[in-house]
Amino acid sequence: MEQTPPSFSETYLLVQRNVVESEKQVVEARQRTRATDLVTLRRPSKHHNPPAQPMLAFDQVLADLETKLLQQYRLLQGTLTQVMKRD
Repeated sequence: MEQTPPSFSETYLLVQRNVVESEKQVVEARQRTRATDLVTLRRPSKHHNPPAQPMLAFDQVLADLETKLLQQYRLLQGTLTQVMKRD
């Protein structure tokens, strides 16, 4: 029993759903970053010179995550544009 390829509308809906999901992930990553920044700013320092290295590493991980999510979002947008042009 052969599977039929998805129709144009099914492909469009799938790509659109992935684009929306990527947008949500980017927004959530930004919100977590802002929340973490607020907690970090409000927390009083226990030492005169607290180590900044762990926070810098965390910020870098979040920045990398945001970059990857934006790349995925742009890729999905491009795919959606190509699907729309085929019609």
